[in-house]
Amino acid sequence: MAGVFVLGSLNVDTSYYLQKLPEPGMTVPAGKREKAAGGKGLNQAAAACITGAAVSLIGAVGGDDNGRFILDAVREYPINTDYLTETEMPTGTAVILVDEDGANMIAVHGGANRHVPVEDVSFREGDWLATQLETDACTVRSYFEMAKEKGAYTMLNLSPYEVLDKRILELTDLLVVNEHEASQFLGVQIRCADQARQAGRAMSLRGIKNAVITLGSDGAVVLEGGESRHIQGRRVKAVDTQGAGDAFAGILAGELALGKTLMESAEYANNAAAECVKVYGSTLVSLRELENRKAAESSRGGRNGGYR
Repeated sequence: MAGVFVLGSLNVDTSYYLQKLPEPGMTVPAGKREKAAGGKGLNQAAAACITGAAVSLIGAVGGDDNGRFILDAVREYPINTDYLTETEMPTGTAVILVDEDGANMIAVHGGANRHVPVEDVSFREGDWLATQLETDACTVRSYFEMAKEKGAYTMLNLSPYEVLDKRILELTDLLVVNEHEASQFLGVQIRCADQARQAGRAMSLRGIKNAVITLGSDGAVVLEGGESRHIQGRRVKAVDTQGAGDAFAGILAGELALGKTLMESAEYANNAAAECVKVYGSTLVSLRELENRKAAESSRGGRNGGYR
């Protein structure tokens, strides 16, 4: 069975819950504060575990208290840590502001995440390597080249957005972006499903054959083989959106590794992401809630944990 390798960041997140996000120069009170393990790499690896796929995490932490905090969190999941490295740099950190409607603002200090060494990884044919851009782009390129040489597939979550070396895009089998990242990447405004569906030609001109554009409550658009298909969004009461994007990407990678089609995988990921925004807290808190619901549904004979 194919496995999932996630190259990405591991951060200690501090979330502040506010009535309203501040404007420049403003000071606002926080009603609640939460410290949690996070980072796009850890979040997506944990999400991939929900699918039952075999998951390995490639990344770096510091030899500090935050690093030990992160490693304790990783051990709560069936994640292979053979490719986690301890560096002299401090462990990555992030500050997250969340308003009462679930919208957020995030500031990240990369630390050790920007110094992940390139080491030989035992990719096999059919495996998936998923990554984001909280690690150095040169590191992403090196691991993508290694994965492709060994017959693995590559998935790039272009988040946070940055202009990339053309070679990385050439090595990308599947691009995953939200509407804001897609707009930056293509240089056109994408605000709805119709605009996302029309993005296929523009994607191909930039060397991308397959892509998923997530649209929040409007679902997602899958661009594959010159065709585009819209996955309807689920209307839910969002209280905290910080778990959704990473949950979508990680579950998408896990399903693909299990042999599901891109459309099937994106539908599952879309439903799970919708469940995540109904839960206060970090991505890992949201994922644990998903796992609990899945276990409860299974014990009652429910189908696919109630969110597939």
